[in-house]
Amino acid sequence: MIEGKQKMALNMPMSFERSLKENKAYLFLNLIGWINDEKPIKLAFQFMSQRDFQTPLDEEDAAARVLDPIINTYRQLADGKTDIDIPYGCFLKDYHPCNW
Repeated sequence: MIEGKQKMALNMPMSFERSLKENKAYLFLNLIGWINDEKPIKLAFQFMSQRDFQTPLDEEDAAARVLDPIINTYRQLADGKTDIDIPYGCFLKDYHPCNW
């Protein structure tokens, strides 16, 4: 669930994105989730080994979340689709648009 400042941070660019679409320019925002514990690397490894800690997402998953809309657009082009379905102005959950 997105709350408070995060939702405000998403609303501003999503409003701006609507005007970009008229010029066929798209703005993608991505909250990739918690991929590191934001400690200096030495402390992070120490914390990880002492407490058997691992963040819920890794860098590979974060990259997949960022690249998915781009790769899907190229797949549609490769399939010869001319009316390309590019998700914009929406929140993607599990790689699909959803209400938030």
